[in-house]
Amino acid sequence: MRKLVFFVIYTPAFLLALYLFSDNILSRIYLRNNNTKLQAIVARVETKENNNLELLLEFIYDNKKHERKVIVTRRFIESYYIGKKITVLYNDERNLFYPNDNIDKSIFNGILFLIIILPLMCSAVIHFLVFYFIDNVKNKLYDDKKTKNTFEIYKQDREYNIVSISNEKIITPEIIMKKIDLYKLENNKLLCYGIGAGKKFVELYYNDQQYSIRISNKKDEYVENVDGDIIMKYYEKVMEEMGKQD
Repeated sequence: MRKLVFFVIYTPAFLLALYLFSDNILSRIYLRNNNTKLQAIVARVETKENNNLELLLEFIYDNKKHERKVIVTRRFIESYYIGKKITVLYNDERNLFYPNDNIDKSIFNGILFLIIILPLMCSAVIHFLVFYFIDNVKNKLYDDKKTKNTFEIYKQDREYNIVSISNEKIITPEIIMKKIDLYKLENNKLLCYGIGAGKKFVELYYNDQQYSIRISNKKDEYVENVDGDIIMKYYEKVMEEMGKQD
């Protein structure tokens, strides 16, 4: 699947590269086959990006002195120096100009860049971004689904720090009795216990000799006092609010 998507992306990337960069390559191919060979002198040499060179060349054409700047590939960096005489290809009709000893290399590099390097780079980046986004969405949906189908039992201390106790696929009175210590609530050791699923939660408090349950079901939040079998009443309220997850 990913390989198919990669090649589907490669085609428009190649067509875009062809549209944007083919003119330069076609011009040099045309110059290679339609030119006048002239002698030029290197007047200046400057290093550019990727250690390529910018040459200022001086030559005579039609009894007039001309100056042209040209970028050449680094394969010939050591071959160029100020004062050196080189052969250049010149087409007056289309105003094209390039050193003879570098034109084949520049055409090859241009075609390689156009057909392989640029489209592959674009395709790889787009491919990564597309599947990174898809994977993130999948993980988010999976985590949401997992959260909705899992009951988290937690406790909150007197400093309001929440600590997860366990995650349960099902809730039973026996699990609640095992995980919740009513003694700690009654002796002011903890602020509350809670059970949450998704964005819903039901918390059990003890204040002023009275147990109360705080319920939050996404739409609203309220508190109920409870008496009798606290564990069973708490279990029933949890099931009432979260027994069937959305």
